Amino acid sequence: MAGGAFFMYIESRTIGLPMLSEEWLDPPGVLSLIVEAILVGVCLSGVRRRSPQQQPP
Repeated sequence: MAGGAFFMYIESRTIGLPMLSEEWLDPPGVLSLIVEAILVGVCLSGVRRRSPQQQPP
């Protein structure tokens, strides 16, 4: 979910979406990008740490 929000924020600021005109570096948007990047990183590190022996029954 966080990865999708991150991707759509970048897409809306670079390619553009119809009827959307927002600033590129607005503070709430930058904060949300940071939080979403942290969440994606935490999820990816958790997936990588899980070994085949630790799979749930």
